[in-house]
Amino acid sequence: MQPIGVWTSPVTSPAFRASEILESIRAFREVCHVVRDPQSGAVGVARGGKSAPAPNGGPSWPLLATLPGMYPEWLGDRGFCESHGVRFPYVAGAMANGIASARLVIAMAEAGFLSFFGAAGLSPSRVESALDEIER
Repeated sequence: MQPIGVWTSPVTSPAFRASEILESIRAFREVCHVVRDPQSGAVGVARGGKSAPAPNGGPSWPLLATLPGMYPEWLGDRGFCESHGVRFPYVAGAMANGIASARLVIAMAEAGFLSFFGAAGLSPSRVESALDEIER
C-alpha cells in the first residue's frame, strides 16, 4: 500500500503493539491514522497529531489511511431513531421464556436503545411481575 502523506506529532508516537492498538480502537470517537514504521514496515495506528502531504522536518511516519471518528448514534437509519424515540439505532431484548431479565430491558432503555421483553412461555404472574419492574 502506497502512503498518501505523512503523520507527525510532537507529543505522541504511533501504536504498533497489539495492546496499544486496542487502546486506540477503544477511542473510536477520535480520528485514527493508519501509519507504517519506516524501519520495520510494521503497520500501526496514531491518534492526534497532524497529517501532511510531505515531511516537515520533525519525526514522521508514512500515512496509509485516515479513519474518521465514529459515533454509534450515526450508524443505521435516523428515521428508526425518530420513529421509536431512541438515541441509538439498535434493538436488544429477550427471547421466549424470559431468557434475559427485565433488568436488561431497563438498562437498554435507559441507555437510549429500543428493547423488549420475551414473554412467550412465561406464566401470566411472571409476565406481570416483569412488567411491573420495567414500568417502575
